[in-house]
Amino acid sequence: MAYYFTQQAESDFLQAVSYLADDNPQIANKLISQVELTCELITEMPMIGKHVEYIVTPKNIRRFHVKQFHSYILFYRIIESDIEIVRFAHASKDLPALFI
Repeated sequence: MAYYFTQQAESDFLQAVSYLADDNPQIANKLISQVELTCELITEMPMIGKHVEYIVTPKNIRRFHVKQFHSYILFYRIIESDIEIVRFAHASKDLPALFI
């Protein structure tokens, strides 16, 4: 299984990294590596994330917190033999609004 980011998820992620890098580039680099590790974990165990009930479209979205950065969440779905990362968000955001 492989993973990939949608355009929106990539944009979300790059904004978060840029925000962190302004204050602390080391933390931003750590976030990047932890997101990679978390994505690899998800590809190994795709059902690890919790199903998100409040998201109707797209269907079958799961969420999983980034390792060592629990305030960041990867939203993903299983597409055949791949993991599609559909959004990346900080837990303080209005999460249901991300999918309207």
